[in-house]
Amino acid sequence: MGKLISFLTCITAASAAAISVGASVCISGPVTSNGRSCTVECGVDHPGGDYSSLYTADFQTCIDACTADSGCATAQYSNTNSYCYLKGVVDPSSNNVNVNSVVCQAPTPPPAPPAPDTCTAGSVKLNGRSGALQCGIDYPGGDYASQYTGSLVACENLCAADLNCLTAQYSKDTKYCYLKSTVQPSKLNGEINSIIFSSTSTTPGCMPYAPVSPYMQSPGFEQGLQGWSAPAQSDSLGTFTGNVTDSIALEGCNAYVVTPSSKNNPLLTRSAANEVSFQGLTLGKTYNISVKVGTTSSSILSGPAPLIQVQVQGQTPVLSTPICGWASTGACPIRGVGNASGQLVSGQFLGSTINPTVYVFIYWLGGTANNNPVLLDDVEITLV
Repeated sequence: MGKLISFLTCITAASAAAISVGASVCISGPVTSNGRSCTVECGVDHPGGDYSSLYTADFQTCIDACTADSGCATAQYSNTNSYCYLKGVVDPSSNNVNVNSVVCQAPTPPPAPPAPDTCTAGSVKLNGRSGALQCGIDYPGGDYASQYTGSLVACENLCAADLNCLTAQYSKDTKYCYLKSTVQPSKLNGEINSIIFSSTSTTPGCMPYAPVSPYMQSPGFEQGLQGWSAPAQSDSLGTFTGNVTDSIALEGCNAYVVTPSSKNNPLLTRSAANEVSFQGLTLGKTYNISVKVGTTSSSILSGPAPLIQVQVQGQTPVLSTPICGWASTGACPIRGVGNASGQLVSGQFLGSTINPTVYVFIYWLGGTANNNPVLLDDVEITLV
């Protein structure tokens, strides 16, 4: 009799892990189906909340039906009628020897597509080097190396780590990074973003270089009139000449000099309009624009001083002020090279467009025989 009792005890213990009803066998524990991790619960029901039911030949088929449906959180298989009940939520459980359940985790979402390379123009400091991130500005030619980096950030860091690299261009199309040891003339290119580092040296006979700009191609005219238009005449009052000097400057080696031709009627107010395009501004942000402006003479000039006025596309003028160096304004506070003297003028504006045009007007006031040139240098935009 003792042996019979021991034998029955073993059968009962084995039945706790596996339940067999007809052809449907249930083994409690973890199970994977259709890439989803689930838990089998033998003799357990989660009644209510069915959103679908279907006939299945066995419990395994019921499990597969649930895991194939991303909306199925649990399914109950009835051993009495071979129906599978699919449910989107897991309700409280109850014991039921005629029901087996599978409870599944939410399906693993597919990997997110790679985030697009976003470019936010601005000043940067990487590996102890100061520079600028420029959006939509290219410096074609002169590569000494190229490498697939997969992201703009990786391209920035690659150039920053190589002291030979003064600028690098990242192609949004190929995701390649092009390293350059010289800064070639720039051009606008919506498929290219650039990292460019400020020069740490000063050319003999020149002023220190201004920081590179995140928003324009040639802020100190070191690349000539990159991004600038030629001066335009106003109201048929005559012609003007504009040229980039290489020996008179308030910053670096170059400056832009605008001169009214001597044949202009000296009794009329004359003006020269100069345009420059900026790239990559952020809408709604406040920016400061500054210009170094002055004369090509170290002596005080006679007559009333010309005026400089700066206006951002679609907005009222951000600054309007007389230029130093004339009898009416006095000596300039900044001394450059080649007899250049000037002052720093600035004003603020709101970023109302990503790529605005900025107009720099020079007015020579009437009533004077003044045909003296005006010098522009170091045009900068900074985020406030």
